[in-house]
Amino acid sequence: MTMDDKAYKQAVQQRMKGIPGVAEVFQLIKDGAPRHEVDARVDSLIQAHSDASPNVIEYNPKAASYTVFGRGLIDVNAIEDMDTIMRLPFVKDGALMPDAHRTAEGHTPVGSVVRTQPNIIVPDIVSADIACSVTITVFSADWDEKLRPKLEELLRTKMFFGASSNPDPVGKTRPFYSAFPELKSHVGQHIEQRLRAMAVSQFGTSGDGNHFGEFGLTNKGKLAFLTHYGSRGVGALIHEEFDAWAKRKVATPNGANTYLDTTTPEGADYAALLHWTGEFTYDSHEWLSGVMGAAIGTSRQNLIHSRHNFAWLDEKTGGWIHRKGATPVARGQEGVIPATMGHKTKMVQGLGNPSSLNSTSHGSGRIFSRSKAIKEFGSSTKEYVAKTFGITLIGADADEDPRAYKSIDEVMAAQRECATVVGEFTPKVVRMADPRPSWQSFKKKK
Repeated sequence: MTMDDKAYKQAVQQRMKGIPGVAEVFQLIKDGAPRHEVDARVDSLIQAHSDASPNVIEYNPKAASYTVFGRGLIDVNAIEDMDTIMRLPFVKDGALMPDAHRTAEGHTPVGSVVRTQPNIIVPDIVSADIACSVTITVFSADWDEKLRPKLEELLRTKMFFGASSNPDPVGKTRPFYSAFPELKSHVGQHIEQRLRAMAVSQFGTSGDGNHFGEFGLTNKGKLAFLTHYGSRGVGALIHEEFDAWAKRKVATPNGANTYLDTTTPEGADYAALLHWTGEFTYDSHEWLSGVMGAAIGTSRQNLIHSRHNFAWLDEKTGGWIHRKGATPVARGQEGVIPATMGHKTKMVQGLGNPSSLNSTSHGSGRIFSRSKAIKEFGSSTKEYVAKTFGITLIGADADEDPRAYKSIDEVMAAQRECATVVGEFTPKVVRMADPRPSWQSFKKKK
């Protein structure tokens, strides 16, 4: 294939993004069809696709039932948003956890659990940060204050944030890489190569915002490593492509929370990629904690991994249980609920509460928006956490100041019927992404 042919195919692929028939057009190019014929076929496929009207659905007059845990801790706007979600005709029931807060009007709030009717999965609820997770690794070594400089160095040199890539191409050797699903839809096939490449470059790396790596100690005095991040650009690309497809097929009153049918090629591919992304993210956390343990010279005693942006198939009903910022805690299941960079993370064991659809919060929950926290706390965060909690803080900004969050103890009390606290983690050295340049304008306006 000449460079000219390659560029032409790329241009065609870009024009037909999300349009069925790419394979047919590529076959025409391979067979040597004149370009004017290929262009005409592309135009007809695009036109046919644009003529197809989406299935328009309306809200039910009455919201489906759901349980609110810690209502007094939740702003009314998050409850109003959840009421809106519960009026969607494909939603069966749900729960709102005490760390809940609004993301955008009419959208699923953080801290929500939503169960759908059979074969219905909703990319918007899972969000772009697919499989965002918290993992705690407890090492066999005891906490030693003398380790602090070494731990700080490891967080600076072994963790990569934001747009950074992992310089070690170890991703190609990890279990998730060989488990990539066989995709059937044009949507999935269109992004497969990009997903594979992105997964290798971003394996073992973290995002920005509230994502972090922390060293500290458990309530039993053991050295431990806590991480919080998701699937990075991998999940974002999957969400972007499949959510766009869903919106072309289904129209909701506010344009959000459209769904995929898992009996269709697109819905089946999304579900398969969701599972694969979960394995990619778990593998990423597990590998990173192994790197840290090896560098310190200690072995892993225990690892607990909790996904909180995900959808699980409900085997009994065939529907899907979506958790957007909520931790799964079936009876006996271990989970991790972080607080802030200053307060104690909770290690829990699930009680299997059906009212919460076997869920708890995924943290303590924000009381200040990011912009409000920046204005309120300015550049005082590093000094505040050092003096108040004895924290060595690397990176971060005032949007993650502990004062911007609810009390983890109040949140846990509001969901005591969902999980039991079985251990705690106290942070000592915290690494987050460097402050976003865009936040600096908020400081100047203060």
